[in-house]
Amino acid sequence: MKSILQELYRGTLFPEETAFPKNDPVYRRKMRQMTERTEQLEKRLSRGDRRRLDKLLDTYADISTIEAEEAFIVGYKLGAMLMIQVFGD
Repeated sequence: MKSILQELYRGTLFPEETAFPKNDPVYRRKMRQMTERTEQLEKRLSRGDRRRLDKLLDTYADISTIEAEEAFIVGYKLGAMLMIQVFGD
């Protein structure tokens, strides 16, 4: 098993690709609901409205990515501060 430092150095560590609950039944249900509801809505919309919905969903995905990145950074900093305190005592 490679160390985290090796993975960081080699560029093989991608936390954003695994930062979702794979085996959480609530998460899976919510994702399925979102897909079904989006498909139902798309069937009712005109072509122009579907494009607008796609742009809206793309914007939401961009915002979610920014929020996830910020949450990762805050969590990492919090973890580092905890380690400083643990080893400082």
